[in-house]
Amino acid sequence: MSSQDLQCYMWPEHISARGSNQIASCLWHYIQMHASLGKTVFNFISDNCAGQNRNRFVDAMFWFCMKTMPVAAKIEHGFLEVGHTQNENDSVHSVIAQAAKRIPVYTATVARGERRNKRPYTVKEMTAQDFFDFRRFQRK
Repeated sequence: MSSQDLQCYMWPEHISARGSNQIASCLWHYIQMHASLGKTVFNFISDNCAGQNRNRFVDAMFWFCMKTMPVAAKIEHGFLEVGHTQNENDSVHSVIAQAAKRIPVYTATVARGERRNKRPYTVKEMTAQDFFDFRRFQRK
């Protein structure tokens, strides 16, 4: 958050759902992109939503990253305390939601252009091919 470089992953709900594999796929793309730029340590902080963040599929994806990307030296995934899950990242959602109310366009377009006094958000528009099923990587 200190760099103010924010990345948004968006897709219409007819492309895919909003579950654990979709969130894991977004994290996978984020790690791949930053690992290719030389980043070796990844720190993630999530709320306690078991359906999206705190589950075995996201965990399986992190293990898969560590095994397949030798440059990823460390991945940490922390969770905010229950009842105290509002953080700086929530302002991203608020900015996009407020702008979307005023402008009748696709939300990704709004997200790209809304931060007028700072660097714009980077938006990755996910396609059906961008989503993976990380269930196959989980330990049984």
